[in-house]
Amino acid sequence: LALTSAIFWSVDLGVTCMTGVYVDGIVVTKAFTILKRFAMTKMFLDVSLVALDWLVLNTRDEIIETRWASVARSAKVLRLVRILRLMKMTEFFRAVEKRIRSDALLISVRLAKHIFTIIALCHITACLWLGIGQRERGWVYHQMRTEQGDQFLSRYMTAAHWALSQIHGSMEVYPETELERFFATIVLLGAFVLSTWFVSSMTNLMVQLQSIRSGRTRLHTQLLQYMADRKLSGTLIARIKKFLESRVTSPVLLAKEVSLLKVLPRHMLEDIYEEDYSKMVYEHALFYEFTIATPVVVRNLAHSAMWEVSEVPDSCIFSTGDACASMLFVSSGRMHYVQGIRSIRIMPTAAFENSPVGQKRKKTEDKPASGKVLRENSWLCDAAIFTTWFNVGELTSISYSLLVHMGAEEFAKVVTSYPQAHRIAANHAQIFMNELNALTGTKRISDLMMGGHQKSWGRASSAMA
Repeated sequence: LALTSAIFWSVDLGVTCMTGVYVDGIVVTKAFTILKRFAMTKMFLDVSLVALDWLVLNTRDEIIETRWASVARSAKVLRLVRILRLMKMTEFFRAVEKRIRSDALLISVRLAKHIFTIIALCHITACLWLGIGQRERGWVYHQMRTEQGDQFLSRYMTAAHWALSQIHGSMEVYPETELERFFATIVLLGAFVLSTWFVSSMTNLMVQLQSIRSGRTRLHTQLLQYMADRKLSGTLIARIKKFLESRVTSPVLLAKEVSLLKVLPRHMLEDIYEEDYSKMVYEHALFYEFTIATPVVVRNLAHSAMWEVSEVPDSCIFSTGDACASMLFVSSGRMHYVQGIRSIRIMPTAAFENSPVGQKRKKTEDKPASGKVLRENSWLCDAAIFTTWFNVGELTSISYSLLVHMGAEEFAKVVTSYPQAHRIAANHAQIFMNELNALTGTKRISDLMMGGHQKSWGRASSAMA
C-alpha cells in the first residue's frame, strides 16, 4: 500500500507539471509558464511530501536497529505531515461542483463534502489521541489492559469513538495524564465550533434543497390547474407530463438557463458563442466562406441570430407544411428525418378515426418510415434563410438533443450590415434558388442540406448516418 501511494503521488506530481494554467483568463500550456506557476505555488509542498513518501518507504523496520535508526524514527514522525494532502480534496470537490448542472445534485455533493470533512477530522483526532494515549500510564494503559484479538484495530476504534463523542454523545474513555487533559480540552473547544458550523451548514443546504423541490411542485401544480381549467384531453396531458419528466432528467443545459452568462460583457459572450457554434456552422459552405472573407459576420451571427432549444426523445420538431423561419443545426444528440409525413399533434376523435381520411392516415402511420438519422454537426432547413420556406418532411428526436436555430430575419439583419458578406450571401442564394427551381415538381425537394452547391452537400452528408 505504501509503494502504491508513493507511485501514485509521484505520477500526480508529473501530471501537475504538464497541466495548463490560467494566465489573465487564458489557458496557457507552455512548459516554462506551467513550471513557473507551479514553483510559485505548490511545488515545494508536493515535492517534499513525495520525497517523504519514498524516505519512509526505504526506512523499514528491519533497519531500525542500524545506524540509520534515528532517521527512520524521525521519518515515521514526519509521516504526519502527509495529512496536508487533504487540502487537495478541496480542489477535487471544487472541480466536481463546476461540472454539476443539477441544483439538487450540487447540494448533495456539498452535503457529502461536509460529511467527509467530519470523517477526516475525526480520523486525524483519533490518530493523535491514540498516539498520546500510548505514552506511559496513558488512557490506553488504563482502558485496554484486557483487550483481546487485533490490538491496533481495537485501540483505533476506541480512539475514533472518543473523537466522535466530542462532537455529540459520551464515551467511557477519560484523560489520564496532563498532556491528555490538555489535548482533550483543545479538542472539545474545536468540536464546539465544528458542531455549530456543521449543523448550520447542513440546515442551510437542506433548506435550499427543500426550496428547489417546493418551487418545482408549485410550478407543476399551476400547470395541472391550467390544464384542468382548459379541459384538455387526458392523452395530451399525459404527453405534457412525460415531456416535463424527461426535461428534468435531460443532460442538456441551455445557455439561457445559466444565470451568470447574463452578467458577462458582450465581447465575452461573442467569444463563447463563436467557439461553441463554430464547429457546426463551418461545415456549411456559406458560413465557411464567411469565415474566410469576413470572420466578424460569423461572430455576430453566433451572438445575435442563433439560439438553443433542448429536445427530449420522441419529440416532433416540425412536420410537413409547417412554416419554417429558421435554419437548424444539430449540436448534440440524434434526430430522425422522414420526407413527406404529416403528424397529427392533437389526439383525433373517434369520428375522425372512423372516417375515410382517418383510416387512410392510420394505414400511413402503420407503415415503417424510412429516413435519415442526423447526428452532431448536421444541419437542415437552410432554405429558410434564402426564401420563404414550408417544411416538406417530419423531424423527430431520437435521443436527448440540442438544436441550434438560426433565425432568417436575424440572419438577414446581420448579413446586410456587411457589404462583402451581403454579396457572398446573395451569390449563394442565387445558386440555391436555381437548384431549387430545377427540382420543382419532383420528389427530390427536401429540408435536408440541399443548399447552394455540391461542396455544402458533400460536407453535410459525412455527418449523417
